[in-house]
Amino acid sequence: MTPVEELEHRFLPRLESTRERLAARFPDYSFSIYSSPIGSRTPLQGHDVILECVMPDAHPDQADNVAIIIALMHLTTEPAICGASVDWGAGDDPGIHIDLVAEPIPFSSAALAEVEREYPRLDEEFEQAVSAWRQPNPA
Repeated sequence: MTPVEELEHRFLPRLESTRERLAARFPDYSFSIYSSPIGSRTPLQGHDVILECVMPDAHPDQADNVAIIIALMHLTTEPAICGASVDWGAGDDPGIHIDLVAEPIPFSSAALAEVEREYPRLDEEFEQAVSAWRQPNPA
């Protein structure tokens, strides 16, 4: 398998399971899964798999989305795992973040398996982030 195929194979089912569980719990929120190439116009190709939650009716200064992002970089040279995180979009957020990959890790099946073993931490943090978001009060 290529690094992208292995990334998708290991994580898309997990992201789908998280999406199904939280979409049932938060029916007013929009959950989407993406598998996307990054840097297609550069020699430094990457790829992300993402579970994004968009919350309704945010104020302009408030973050209205949070995502689990698992990322690869340098696919055409020396592939590496460069992120496994829960991050918010721009704006004020509840301050719930995690990144399991502090620095890029050379890609290998074993390295990706280690990130996969830590996926429950991402799932838990993502659920806490979605739960912590508060819809703004009407003005």
